[in-house]
Amino acid sequence: MNEYYELEDRKMKGTLRDWRKALRTPATYRVGNAVRIQPQFVLLIGLIGAFLVVLFYYNWWTSSQPAAVHKWASSVRPYNLTYPLTSPLYNGDLVTFRIGIVTDLDTNSKSNTQKHTYISYLKKGYLNYNRVKKSVQVTWDSREPTQLSSTYSHKGRGMELSELIVYDGRLLTFDDRSGMVCRFI
Repeated sequence: MNEYYELEDRKMKGTLRDWRKALRTPATYRVGNAVRIQPQFVLLIGLIGAFLVVLFYYNWWTSSQPAAVHKWASSVRPYNLTYPLTSPLYNGDLVTFRIGIVTDLDTNSKSNTQKHTYISYLKKGYLNYNRVKKSVQVTWDSREPTQLSSTYSHKGRGMELSELIVYDGRLLTFDDRSGMVCRFI
């Protein structure tokens, strides 16, 4: 059989013969070839692993379990369940809630007086609910709405606030354009 291939090889020209010979011979593989070529990489991985082991055991030896649990437990503050922020006022059949609204000015939120500043407004008032008549009346505070401003924008638009949320005892609002969360102080 080998004689047949040798005869075929003699008949063929140089380049085609080389290709066929390369296809007939099995590929040689060396498993340790990559490791032997890159000893610096193996050394680096070994040093990083040794450092992590030393760091782990150092923390384990220097801290005692009760102290670590005590530190963790004292650093977590409890969730503030306050909702709504102000308690409703009851006066006979009338229940009064403190409310607030925030503006979403869209493209009109850019300030005309200050450069790179975007504004929105917060207005406060009262919602009166009559339980007997099942009617609602809204009255607004007499003072002007509070101006909220920021220099943060996304693609030339900012302070597009749309809703107020109470979370963890804080009054929050969200910018529609950027997704940024704003907290009222």
